[in-house]
Amino acid sequence: MKDAVLGLIVERRGYGYDLIRRFNERFGDAWDLNPSTVYAALETLELEGFIVEHEPKSAAQGASQGRSRRQPRVIYKATHPGEEKFLTWLTAPVAEIDPVRADIFLKIGTTTKPQQALALIQVLDAQIDAHANELARHLSRYHLDIGNARHVEWLTAVPWFMTEAAITRLQGDLNWLRRVRIGAEAFRAHGFIPLADLPTPRSLSLG
Repeated sequence: MKDAVLGLIVERRGYGYDLIRRFNERFGDAWDLNPSTVYAALETLELEGFIVEHEPKSAAQGASQGRSRRQPRVIYKATHPGEEKFLTWLTAPVAEIDPVRADIFLKIGTTTKPQQALALIQVLDAQIDAHANELARHLSRYHLDIGNARHVEWLTAVPWFMTEAAITRLQGDLNWLRRVRIGAEAFRAHGFIPLADLPTPRSLSLG
């Protein structure tokens, strides 16, 4: 997050709320941003010398006399080391894959008896409903209004790519949850899972 905030400042100067707004416009629902992380990133970046205050600008400049002035908002700009830091981060390979870690995996992995399967099925049903609702919400917003244009600017396309990423992940998770539920039903009824209910190496191939 710190490097992403730095990138937004390298793009152009900005202050806290402006950076949050630009981040949300860029990433949309694909990233659940906690605004406090942006302010924490700004504080760290300033301490490290990658950004500096450009100019304090009062949010109430021009207000009529006698009205109280708000706290000045701080506009930040990137330093030369900050620009170099961002370029180093941007060009570094992304070698790590997000680990498969979530509470649902722990529940699945510790269900060991057929009589426990009903509770797991109820959890899976709740997860399926939540994923289906979230997927429907993303799909309802997945549109790009470009009229008759034959091309778009990169920053116009970025939110579309981000929404597609969220949709693709939700679709995969939803399909997986449904397969696990079928397996849990079989485990509950028979104490085992038929091989036909398990994914095969062929079905999981890159092709």
